[in-house]
Amino acid sequence: MEKTKNIAPHVMACKNCEGKGRVFYTDQGGAPSSSRCPVCKGSGRVKVQSKVITRIEPFVPGEDDTELMTM
Repeated sequence: MEKTKNIAPHVMACKNCEGKGRVFYTDQGGAPSSSRCPVCKGSGRVKVQSKVITRIEPFVPGEDDTELMTM
């Protein structure tokens, strides 16, 4: 059995620039520099929409005992 859940679009801080809108780096001469984040285009925020699929399968003792399981 599979269950699907759609998570509506919402705004989050950009993980690429940590919400700053700029990415920081060191240029070839060793001087610190920055440029506009290519992911959020400088806004520091992104729209996120997700689809989560959960697959549920029976556990068969003796057959599935060797599979890695976490609870």
